[in-house]
Amino acid sequence: MKLRLLAVVAAAVLAAVVPAAQPAAGAGTNVSCGQTLTKSMTLTNDLVDCPGNGLLVGADNITIDLNGHTIDGTNARKPGTAAIETKGLRANVTIVNGTVTDFYFSGVVLSGRGNVVRKVTVHNIGAGCRQGDICTGITLMNCRGCTIADTVVSNAVRAFHVNGMNVDESPGARIERNSVRRNAGEGISMFQSPTSRIVGNKVEDNKGNGIHVNSSSDSTWVTGNEARGNRSAGIAVGASRKARVLGNEVSGNGDVGLLLFDLDQSVARGNRARGNGTGIVLYAGQAGIAQFGGRHGAKRDQLVANIATRNVRAGIRVRGDGGKDRADNNVLSRNIANTNGRDGGIVLEGSATGNRLRGNTANANAGHGITAIRGTIDAGGNRARGNRRRPQCVGVRCT
Repeated sequence: MKLRLLAVVAAAVLAAVVPAAQPAAGAGTNVSCGQTLTKSMTLTNDLVDCPGNGLLVGADNITIDLNGHTIDGTNARKPGTAAIETKGLRANVTIVNGTVTDFYFSGVVLSGRGNVVRKVTVHNIGAGCRQGDICTGITLMNCRGCTIADTVVSNAVRAFHVNGMNVDESPGARIERNSVRRNAGEGISMFQSPTSRIVGNKVEDNKGNGIHVNSSSDSTWVTGNEARGNRSAGIAVGASRKARVLGNEVSGNGDVGLLLFDLDQSVARGNRARGNGTGIVLYAGQAGIAQFGGRHGAKRDQLVANIATRNVRAGIRVRGDGGKDRADNNVLSRNIANTNGRDGGIVLEGSATGNRLRGNTANANAGHGITAIRGTIDAGGNRARGNRRRPQCVGVRCT
């Protein structure tokens, strides 16, 4: 009898302190076009031909599980039209597991903090997008600590410009393991979003840059990404301080594999650039994007242990714009620039002084191995053999 009483008491105590499990996204729910969601839910239906917005998020701390369903629009050109959009600044909203398509301005737009897009497919956003419009697959705007992960974005539409992802004024954003390809603009575009992370993404065949980080996105890390076949640069990072560009693969990009511009105290290490117009460029001068603000000049940066091979022009180029924007006091160490084109392996030119070259290798290029202008510091250990133009190196001594 005593044992039975103890068991009943114990069961009562457990029931009091252990709440019943709650489903993460609520019970299955039918939704309609333009509906504002204020609680977690799992969708049970597609939305087809929404004439305006698809779904609006009107509460914090909720999960919208699309449950494999599609949010589809009519591509109507109505201001602010999006498949899924937060109303105002929302916190800890998660959008998962579905498809959005055929909206004119945006697929998903999130603002606030701690919001997440995961395992979503976005395509055919922005068909017919005009000059002056901002059309994007996914937008983080004023979204602190927000995440886009494990998501596919491909807006292969006829349009003036449609980016795959825009990350604007969103400190601490995390853009991870996404596939961003064949967009009618840039793949991933990030502005004024310091301490962010762009990690492990594949960006392919976009009509602009594959990845573009700009304008005071200080202390941002761009690591382990693959950028192939993009029309401009595979990866462009600039106008920021203390950036880290590490272990990326850039190949077959039309203009530059890895473009680093107007950086200060930043590091590019262990990147591989193959078969691009030029492999790796450290440039001072914002080259037409000064309207976005940010810092000028490339100084106190480090290019370390990068490999640039079989690029059409140069393997690695350091260049000031010839005017006030200078590429000064940078370090090039232990880089390999072999079998590149007519401009050679490693080239320093323009308004650039005080750059240190140490332990670099430049072999079998169609131009000189290394060409360095007056004011370059030869820190020794550079090597060059089998380059088509003689001498093997200009401005530094090579063995």
